[in-house]
Amino acid sequence: AFAYGGDQDMLGFEEELLKAVEFRTQRHIQLFRRLQAQWQCYDAYARVCMSLGIRMMLQGTSYYLLGLCWVQVNMPYVASVLALIFQALALNIATLDIHGVNDLSLIGALPCFCGILALAVAERSLSGDLEPEQKYLLTLMMYPLEVLWFELLHWLASPMGDNGFLPQQFRAVLFMDVFSDLNEMAGLSDEEKRHVDMRRDKVQEAPNITRSALRKWEAVPRRWLTLSQYRMRKQVQKSYNATADALVDFMEKNNLPIPTEDDRSWADLPPALKRDDPFVGMVLGPFNFWVSAGVVSKWYWDIEGNFPYARGGVLYEKPSSVKVLDLDAAMSVCKDFKRQVEGITHGFVDENFSHSDSESETGSSFGHSESTPLTATGRHKDRSNQAAELEVNRLPWNLVSFITRALQFVWVGLGVMGALRETDAVVFDWQRSYIVEERRLQEELAFNPIEVDWPLGAFFRPEHLACSPQGLLISSSFSHFVLKEESHGPFLELQEDLPGQSRLLCDGNHCVRAEFPGADQLRLHVNNTGQYQLHALRLPRASRFFAGAVLPCSALDVFASEPWCVLMVFGSEEKEKSQMLQIAWAKLQRSSEGSTLLKSHKEMQLDFRNHSTGWEKLSTLHLKQGWLWVLFSSGRLELWNLLGKRPERIAGRMATWQEFGKGDPFQATAFCSAETSGRLVFFMAGYRARSQQPVLMSSSVERFEIGA
Repeated sequence: AFAYGGDQDMLGFEEELLKAVEFRTQRHIQLFRRLQAQWQCYDAYARVCMSLGIRMMLQGTSYYLLGLCWVQVNMPYVASVLALIFQALALNIATLDIHGVNDLSLIGALPCFCGILALAVAERSLSGDLEPEQKYLLTLMMYPLEVLWFELLHWLASPMGDNGFLPQQFRAVLFMDVFSDLNEMAGLSDEEKRHVDMRRDKVQEAPNITRSALRKWEAVPRRWLTLSQYRMRKQVQKSYNATADALVDFMEKNNLPIPTEDDRSWADLPPALKRDDPFVGMVLGPFNFWVSAGVVSKWYWDIEGNFPYARGGVLYEKPSSVKVLDLDAAMSVCKDFKRQVEGITHGFVDENFSHSDSESETGSSFGHSESTPLTATGRHKDRSNQAAELEVNRLPWNLVSFITRALQFVWVGLGVMGALRETDAVVFDWQRSYIVEERRLQEELAFNPIEVDWPLGAFFRPEHLACSPQGLLISSSFSHFVLKEESHGPFLELQEDLPGQSRLLCDGNHCVRAEFPGADQLRLHVNNTGQYQLHALRLPRASRFFAGAVLPCSALDVFASEPWCVLMVFGSEEKEKSQMLQIAWAKLQRSSEGSTLLKSHKEMQLDFRNHSTGWEKLSTLHLKQGWLWVLFSSGRLELWNLLGKRPERIAGRMATWQEFGKGDPFQATAFCSAETSGRLVFFMAGYRARSQQPVLMSSSVERFEIGA
């Protein structure tokens, strides 16, 4: 067999040929890995982020399904099954992407299980809705579990070792470094170790010679050197340190004795060793200086003091027999040391990543002992995970770590806010612990205007509506009108028998006329026997009457001997964010027994927080058969049952109406409902804010659609 163009017969030199091929292959692999390290970490953490992103998406979908299917749609079994399916998918993805920690992946599913358990044991109303005022203490466990899960992900995504930059726990990145086994061989064979042992003396001599040249040039002051000489000296130091690092790594990896070096400076070196220096008798230079005429001249430095006539060792005229140790000669000696190291390691020395840039100008970074082993000074100290020639790029990991810590901080903050909210200590966000139905899948109740010829035009202000047996009664502060239907359209008929300062509280065919002679006085006029009977009631101080209705006493489970009772809703002045209402009832006695003080039997709180439009105001209340209709300024309409153990929200709608013009919104002031042929008919009255024009509107819906 012939090689090198057929000029040399390689028969019998197969071993040398294989070693040459191995050397060049190893060098090619190291070059490839050094280039690969520039983008490998970005590719690895892109895969990690995709894996963790899918896991977080499944977690968020599980929470959303619990809120939508269980809380809002009231389908607990469907919500539980869907949440468990998504958690199973998340566990499978974790098993496929991460190796060795499958049991720990269950921590990510525990917050969802806590949410399911909290909803399963929560109190519900007869209609299946969550009780609005209850506490969800079990949900507080979700926050520390989420923080713990993110801490586990942070540990899994972290690089292995201080100098590592790739996550080793993710299967998606295990195959990215295909040459790692070739680059980090198991060790040398016995024959190779004998080969290294035979060349140990020569390898030991090479760093000593290089250190001798460097020792002299390191003693040169910085001000004597030109910029090019200073850079070249730094390059020689850098090359020597990189070569020494590669030699130390090779010896340590194969359990071979590490060569020693004398790292003392020239000033600390004993005279006997100075006389034995390989470059004894040589001067350093040349150095440049400028004479008065501006001409550049050269001079040399006698560092050993061999010429007594040289002042300070400066030689302006070098004897012809004296040799010069210049920086080119020092670099040549260093390159010879590098070739010796590459010859026994079958690799190449990378000088781009050396620790010598940070060393001082007058000495290397090897300390000042007489004879110490060579030590790795650069990034080659830790080779447990990465090859010596790979640059550590931890920017992707730093970004992933920062985002993970930020998410943990958010979960901690949410946990603190949730704990303060559930314990009624401090409420920051004014949210309830359940999903209100107005936020999604909210049905609308469309109101259409009724064209009416209003008395007094824009000066008429409807303040109260009553669905009486005679028809719809529209009341202002001074008069009452009944809506009549004629062939030419609806019109208002004045009711002269009703005093202006009064209201009708009706329930079907039974009505009671209420008057308010004072701020806290209420008079009920009951017509049981063809003549009105007067019943005087007193409201608690600083209370305001909102609504009332007549209903059988049996519906209230009180006053069994009395057939009819009056149910009333009153309260104090409304606050900025909520309104506390008092619910009371009184019997309609057959004979007047004087004034009776009303006492609150139940309490309910209206929240003015709308999750879509923000804060809103209370427009009007309507009470009928124990059902309370609450209309807010945004059009939100709520139905409450007042006949249970405590007031309970049953249903909600969104009242909508046609806009009357830009900058002229409608404001409701009165509301009532009536039932005809299985349908609920709603009437709403108010005025236009800008033009002050009164407005009357109506809507109808099937009774079962409301949920009453």
